[in-house]
Amino acid sequence: MLNHIAIIMDGNGRWATEKGRPRIFGHIKGARVAKKIITQSVELGIKHLTLYAFSTENWNRPPTEVNFLIRLLQRYLARERHHLFEQNIQFKVIGDYHKFPSMVVKEIELTMEQTKNNSGMSLSFALNYGGRQELVQVMQEFAQKIQRGQMRPEEITEELVSQVLEQRSVGEPDLLIRTSGEYRLSNFLLWQATYSELYFTPVLWPDFSEDHLLEAIQSYSQRERRFGLTSEQIEKPDPINSLSDSVKELLFTSGIRGNEDSKVLAEKTFLGRSLAWSSSYETHLGPTEALAQQIQGGRE
Repeated sequence: MLNHIAIIMDGNGRWATEKGRPRIFGHIKGARVAKKIITQSVELGIKHLTLYAFSTENWNRPPTEVNFLIRLLQRYLARERHHLFEQNIQFKVIGDYHKFPSMVVKEIELTMEQTKNNSGMSLSFALNYGGRQELVQVMQEFAQKIQRGQMRPEEITEELVSQVLEQRSVGEPDLLIRTSGEYRLSNFLLWQATYSELYFTPVLWPDFSEDHLLEAIQSYSQRERRFGLTSEQIEKPDPINSLSDSVKELLFTSGIRGNEDSKVLAEKTFLGRSLAWSSSYETHLGPTEALAQQIQGGRE
């Protein structure tokens, strides 16, 4: 089941440079894209969305760019807080956000406080976050407990580390997306992403659209998650069952009948287009256009 998506939102600066604009214009456009993807994730029934918004390494960028990113974050939270509440989103932060200026910390904590009782999607911003730093902090806490006699070394297990990280950070993503054509994790969720399905796209973040997210989800739905087992040892997943009930309902309302079996459903939806579409069909139509035509065909 696809419950948790994490995204490395990369390529804002390059997008602006390619258009002959200052890098800050890319960050402005990127913030608008983030808003659209958050809303779409809610509509698709995703339970957890984690966005890599500001890494520990981002402090090394030019001071003018860093200052702008901080102001942009402050303005974004102030403007979008009521939208997050209206969408029943619970806002969280992973990373040491207290390193930001006090006014930004105030907006972060106010947003978390006002949305803490929401029961919908959990939205986590990774702010001043680094995966290595996160692991070091956990190991230091374990060492201190051992020194105080509160823990024995043999009590440190993979399960315990995962439990501590989930309590103080986020759980393990099912799908991790990185934009801009880079093929690395860049210190993001190093422990949690061990068994995540990775999806890399050359699309720069300001150009990332709802259709691109659907393409990533489609790719995820076609993968076999073995977790160290062989193909013969695992139950073959039904391609439609890797998504939430909300996504299934969205597909059914696009003209798919509820009494059709999953194979027929996969052939009629974008989830199974690799099985059902001829190569000539997808050659003449791009993935987004073909998806639109197929859904429209289901309505007719």
